[in-house]
Formats: sequence, structure tokens, C-alpha cells
Amino acid sequence: MRASFVFECLVCKPADNVCDESVNWGFNLDMWPTDEHGIISRSEALDAGVSERQLTDAIRRGELLIVGRGHYSLPITDRSSAEAGEEVYRRRSLVAGRCGSLVLSHESAASLHGLRLLYPDHEHIHMTNGRGDGGYRQSRRIVHPRTLTDNEIVVIDGVPATSLERTVVDVALGARNFAQALTAFDCALAREADVEAIG
Repeated sequence: MRASFVFECLVCKPADNVCDESVNWGFNLDMWPTDEHGIISRSEALDAGVSERQLTDAIRRGELLIVGRGHYSLPITDRSSAEAGEEVYRRRSLVAGRCGSLVLSHESAASLHGLRLLYPDHEHIHMTNGRGDGGYRQSRRIVHPRTLTDNEIVVIDGVPATSLERTVVDVALGARNFAQALTAFDCALAREADVEAIG
């Protein structure tokens, strides 16, 4: 009798049950090559032996979420929907911050700082251009015009972002109501933000 094989974790091995739910279309969903932040790079996945078809099918079935051009994330199922949404947004922010010379700011920087904001804008990636002009808005990105001092820029997980103090001020200034601004300041103070730097 001929043994059946499935592709799992980039190694072929005999399968006792080809209908095993841990294997989908020949690739174990737990074995996607993720980085330390849970982000899957298309180029690294292809280098690891994943085919274009497997990537496309996984995205179509909702098994991979697009978090940036050529970058994906597995759905987050072990947290509340709000926490999962925050983590996906954090991953989107990390991917965006790795590209170009802009600095993550506002809600995007807040997600890297771990601030739990009240009704944050997770539709857009927020960045600051470091100049006093030239800001713009796109469907998924807002670039804010503002000069930044060296003290207002930090690196979080390898990505440039506004400091905790600059971030909370930016979020508060853009808040739609007092409660959102107050929540931002409370979160920053809980993380021991420098009150004098906040101003």
C-alpha cells in the first residue's frame, strides 16, 4: 500500500490522516515563518518553500491578514477582539515604520509604546515627516507635518517613533473629546512619562 504524504513544516513526512485539521492545503498553519513580532514576510516565506499559491489561498481564506505590502500576520484568536485589533494595528505600524524615513507618531507610536487609548484611529498609520510642512492624507496613512527634536524620537523594536511624551501630546491634540485626551495622559503617566517634557 502506498503511503500518503503531506507537506508540513517544510519537510515531507507520512501522514496518518490526510484530513488532519492542523494541516491545510499541505501547509501547517502554525509553521509560517514569523519574526519576533508575529509578522510574516512574503520574501522569507517564499525562501522557506511556501508557494505563491499557498500565500494567495491563505489570504483568501482569512488564514493570513495583510499588514503591509508583502507582509502578513496570522489572525489573533487568543485575545479579545479589541486586544486582537490592537495587536494587528501594532504589526501594521511596525511594517510601515520599517520603510522610509518617516517617524511613527500619534496612534501608531502609541501602539508601539503599549498605550491603551480610548477609541483610537486604527484605520490610518500615523507618521510625522520631521518638517513644518508637507503633511498629507491617504486612504490608509496620515503624514503629519511637524519638526521633531532628537529627544522626541526613540527607537522601539527597531522602528523610529515619537517619544512617549511627544506621542501623548500628539494624541491628545488630535482627540475628538476630553475623555480621549484624558485617557492618553493617564496611560502615559502610568508608564512614568516625564511630566515636564509633556509641558
